[in-house]
Amino acid sequence: MKKVGITGGIASGKTTAARIIESLGYPVFYADPVAKDIMANDPEVQTEIRALIGKEAYLADGSLNKLLLASELFSKKDIRKAVNSLVHPRVLNRFMEFCKSHQNSELVFHEAALIYQAGFDKFLDNVIFVTCSREHQIQRGLDRGLTYPDILNRIESQGNLEEFRQRALFTIRNDSTIQDLTTHVSQIIRSLKQG
Repeated sequence: MKKVGITGGIASGKTTAARIIESLGYPVFYADPVAKDIMANDPEVQTEIRALIGKEAYLADGSLNKLLLASELFSKKDIRKAVNSLVHPRVLNRFMEFCKSHQNSELVFHEAALIYQAGFDKFLDNVIFVTCSREHQIQRGLDRGLTYPDILNRIESQGNLEEFRQRALFTIRNDSTIQDLTTHVSQIIRSLKQG
């Protein structure tokens, strides 16, 4: 089994690439919903997040205050680092369980914005980096309902994307159509199966 990461900046198209891979019949682990589930339901993580951000980090019904959490994570480096140190090891454990449950698959994919930042790349055989122009990132972010300052904060919080791009074995430039993206993804799948 080859474990392959899919990463890139906000609104670069990494999740769309992952969905294409999934449609081709390969298992894809999506780190973001798993991380959200951990923050929402792991009692130890909840306690730590309340200590870092305050009890308003969770709403009256016990659910995660996503707006407040996003604001804190993307604007305060120390809080982002502390929350990531709680969540990332648990996400990695879930990914390892996911791999065990798909042990007969030739390729297993791990889609995450923070593959390099979290050190997940050490547990992967290859990484695909999805990139696009800043203009596309901003427009896609606006289309998702983010504000311009929010998008810039999130881009800034992801670190040196050019360095991460250089470390990845494969790069997809996603400034065109879904058809183009699908073609790039299919070529990379062929390379992974041959290599």
